[in-house]
Parts: sequence; structure tokens; C-alpha cells
Amino acid sequence: MTNQISSSEFRSRIHQFSNQALMAEKIHAVENLGAGFFSQQGLIQGKESPEQFCFNFHGLNIVFYYFDERLANFFHNDFGKKIGGQFSNPSSSKLGPDLSFFITLDGNDANQGQFSNEINPDCLVFESFGLELAIQRDFIGKDDLRGHVYLLVHEELEDGIYNALRWSVPRRLLDKRALLLHSSCVVDHDNRACLFLGHSGAGKTTVASFAGTRKVLGDDMNVVRFENGHIYAYAANLGGAIQSEFSGNGFLVKGVYWLQKSAVSQVIPLAPGQLTQKLLVSAANIFVGDHKMEPLPLVMNLIGPMANSLNGYILNFKKDEEFWNAIQ
Repeated sequence: MTNQISSSEFRSRIHQFSNQALMAEKIHAVENLGAGFFSQQGLIQGKESPEQFCFNFHGLNIVFYYFDERLANFFHNDFGKKIGGQFSNPSSSKLGPDLSFFITLDGNDANQGQFSNEINPDCLVFESFGLELAIQRDFIGKDDLRGHVYLLVHEELEDGIYNALRWSVPRRLLDKRALLLHSSCVVDHDNRACLFLGHSGAGKTTVASFAGTRKVLGDDMNVVRFENGHIYAYAANLGGAIQSEFSGNGFLVKGVYWLQKSAVSQVIPLAPGQLTQKLLVSAANIFVGDHKMEPLPLVMNLIGPMANSLNGYILNFKKDEEFWNAIQ
């Protein structure tokens, strides 16, 4: 049956995770995700039709479908305030959604609240029978690669929703000429954006904490996109320590800085080829799954022109706000 997932590859990979018994349960659960499973959850809750929350994420029209009232409260309050940008009901839109999520909260009593009891934070992604599957400690998902994603999310749902978006959205943003970057972004006093890149632990959150009176778009994930021949930075608000108050506002990018901790703050210019490499390794959750290199041409079509038009630097910085003087 083409809709039945062979879990042999999943089972060969669970050695990466500490709680293998829980992973085995999730593997079984992800096999059952789909339209039938989602509708069954509605019947269990006595509801024939799901509720929905519609929003636009940097050009992608997205709809969440759900039955659980806890999800309704989350989307219309916490999530809605952070993400913003709602669009009209998809049934009244000629274009319809680009991406539809069908979300169920974990209700397996056998888990006894242990759905996220896993040390490894990685997201395991691979394709099987034309479907893409994902297992992470706070969600499992099935993407039919035709715009429909089925999720089972941990009852402490915030991280699960954000992580599911981090998995499923970045490659689709490429079609909108937008790129999700693992980065920190601060808008300087001249109202232009400084993008800070670097390996995990390089200091992206530290830089944002020294923003002072400057605007912080995010300390973990930000979106960059081409508009009218210019490159703008936007808050992604997909988790992170800092949630921006400037969702939906784009800021012209004035510089990209690769962070390196140092005893002295200074900037060293990067050549376009060097900046291309830094941007490429900072592209968030693009190169995943069994066919992880397929998006490379689309990514390079964005990153190449960015690297040629933006100023890039190595930023050696010490842990104080003096580095701002070095990048003026």
C-alpha cells in the first residue's frame, strides 16, 4: 500500500536517541498519522468539523486545523500575538493555503506524560513512499509534500508547534524568495538591520542581550528576503530566548557579521565567496532528510546575490556592548 510507511529506516536510526522504547512508540504513531487519524480524533471529542487558525508567514499562507480547545487558546492568544499576519478564511480565498497542518495533541495515557522524555533534541527526518516523516522529542509529523502536514504534538504544545514549523516551512519559503537564517538580528539606531551569524554557542543571544535601546528581531531565527532589489530582515518568532515586538516589519540589512569570541572587538571584511559560505551554513533546516541537497540550487539563487550585494565581516567581540563601536 503506497500510504503505508516502511519503518525499517526509522528503526535503524533510533540508536541515536537515548529513550529507544519511546522512540519505538513514536515510530508506530507516525505510521498512523493521516486524514483518517485526524478525523477520528474529532469523533472522539464529539466534533464533526475542526476549528482553524489562518496566518501568513512571510508569503506563505498557512492554516492550522484542530479540534482541541487548548490549541484554540494557544493559537488565538500566545501564537497569534507573536506571529501576527492573519489572512482570510481559506474557504473564502481563491488562492487557498500554501500549507495546511492537521494537529492532534498527544493523548496516549500509556505515555504517562513522557512524550518528550528524550535528551537528544535533534529532529530525525527522512522520506518513505513519497512522504516525509519527522520525529522530535516534542512532536511527530507526516508531510505528504503536496501541502498537507499531519502532526501529533506534546501536550505542552508551544515547543512542538514551533519545532514542527522549523521542520516544514524553511524549504517552502525558498519559493517566496525568502530564507530562514539561524541568526541573531538587531536593528541599529539608523533603522537598518545587523545580522549576526555563527556556530552554536558563538554568541548570537549574547549580542542581542547587548542591544540596549536598539530593536531586536530575534536571537535564534530570522527571515531575509528580496524586495524591490533590496534585502530585508524580518523577525521569524519561531522560538528562541527573545520574542520580537516587531513581527511583520521589514528592515533593510546593512551588514552580516560572523561571530567569533575575542578579547578585543574588531571587524574583518569578508569577500563575497566567504560570505556565501557563511550564509550557506546558516540556512536553517534546509538540508535535511534523504534528499537534503535538492534545495541547493534554490538556496544558491538567493544567497549568491545576497553575498554580492551585502557587506560581510568577521566580528571578533568580547562580552560587552563595546563591539557596537567596531561595527559603526
